[in-house]
Amino acid sequence: MMSKIKNIEYIGERKTVDIEVEDEHCFWANGIYTHNSGSISSDPNMTDIAECILSSEKVKLLNGCEKRIDQLNIGDKITSNDNYKTVTMIHEKRKKDCIKITLKSGKTIIVSKKHKFPTNKGRLSYDSGLVVGDKLNSKNNIINFIGEKIK
Repeated sequence: MMSKIKNIEYIGERKTVDIEVEDEHCFWANGIYTHNSGSISSDPNMTDIAECILSSEKVKLLNGCEKRIDQLNIGDKITSNDNYKTVTMIHEKRKKDCIKITLKSGKTIIVSKKHKFPTNKGRLSYDSGLVVGDKLNSKNNIINFIGEKIK
């Protein structure tokens, strides 16, 4: 389900972390579909791309429990669009300029200004043109592939 961005608020510097997951590199955090950055050879420490998520945001594990993103371990399986994806890398926590995005569905997420989301207009970050009115994928009482209600 696509949900419009209702508000984007700059909230200053916060501790962020980035993870990598297998295959498509997308996963659900706080009920919002997001993309991990994946390191590139020209910026292995990700100082320039900085596509990071607030370290306290939560993901849902295969066993149904929620876990803070900064408490994940390599090998954990987290919700993705088509199934569960395995965490393959966890990058160091860094302080980044962050924004809080609120969707019309009520879901919120805090990310760095350079974090890119899959949107109705392609992959966008706040710094690359993400604005109020753009649409992000969000879960609102969707039934997942094993028949559980996702909140």
